Amino acid sequence: MKKPTKNNHMDSNADKFLQKFQHFERSLKSFVKSGDEERFPDSLKKASKLNTCIKNNFSLISDLNALRNVLSHQERGKYIVSINKIVIGELEKLTKAIDKPPSVISVFGKKVEQATLSDEISRVMKVMHDNTYTHIPVWEHKTNYGNVEQFAGKMIGVFSYSSFFEWLAKRKESEENPTFTKRFMADIDIKYLNSPAVNFDFVPEDKSVYEIPPIFDKYTKQSKRLDCLLITKNGKRNEDITGIITSWDLGEMI
Repeated sequence: MKKPTKNNHMDSNADKFLQKFQHFERSLKSFVKSGDEERFPDSLKKASKLNTCIKNNFSLISDLNALRNVLSHQERGKYIVSINKIVIGELEKLTKAIDKPPSVISVFGKKVEQATLSDEISRVMKVMHDNTYTHIPVWEHKTNYGNVEQFAGKMIGVFSYSSFFEWLAKRKESEENPTFTKRFMADIDIKYLNSPAVNFDFVPEDKSVYEIPPIFDKYTKQSKRLDCLLITKNGKRNEDITGIITSWDLGEMI
């Protein structure tokens, strides 16, 4: 009887898969800041709560982990005839989703329509209506830096239809015969631009797009609605706004 020949193709792909999975596991544990002693399934559960790509591929990753366990067996040839290169390709994509994910600025970066306290309310609302904008950040004033006009001072808050009508409703309660005589954004009480009716937060430009949906989910679990995330260089409030993400934009996630 002939001695069975060794399947070098299977061994080559199997070894490559094991190396790729080891890299993926290191990246995953580093992402959730777990130690080497933590079981992979536990790290996976943590990562799925923070990264949408991992969450959406949870079952696939669990299957790949099971495959890793089989391939790690000394007599793996008894269980696996060959490894499909597609499996290795999928593992590379998942690793990239952690090591080099698309940043929020690369996906959602754009010029954001903004206003100052000296802008007329009617103009701001017309811009919102004409362009179907839902939220407008409001600043103290504008200034010139090298002949370039920029928003400056403090970022006051975010103007939306919700905050506008909340403000009108309160005015109606306080006036016996309310008349709409207010013209400028400065006439709106600042508390309505930072109202519970309009929740907003900030994220840095280099944040992974896969970490955005969990932020919206966190607010939902607290029985709150996150209206928008404002993108700035370092995720700080009074920095230039370089992009905006609303709940409607989540459909653009890749």
